[in-house]
Amino acid sequence: PARVCLAAARTNSGDPFLVHKTTKRQVYDGAFARAFTAGYADILFFNERDELTEGAISTVFIVKDGQWFTPPIEAGVLPSILRSEVLARGEPHVTVAPISRAALLDADEIYIGNSVRGLRAVTLDLAEL
Repeated sequence: PARVCLAAARTNSGDPFLVHKTTKRQVYDGAFARAFTAGYADILFFNERDELTEGAISTVFIVKDGQWFTPPIEAGVLPSILRSEVLARGEPHVTVAPISRAALLDADEIYIGNSVRGLRAVTLDLAEL
């Protein structure tokens, strides 16, 4: 599977631009460029509360003990098309809940996806860029 790494920069869950698709994406664009150059499929962000938010170009899902989870919009997440479709479809059943760094590290599986690339399994590299 593709690999993802972690962003050294934090996002602010109160930033209104995070929940809207805009061109104000310098933090994401710069981080993605560094990650892509280093061979990663995406780079995952945490907010000021150390909650997983999203990838630079992807929605994130984790699986633990067969249960799927994705971060809530309130964490500072773009309500993406893929995320909306997965939640509306109800299969797999996904719980929307804050995801701590510890929960990400303890996940049995990690998936990233967007409406262009679809949903795919990834492995997590603990490198921070």
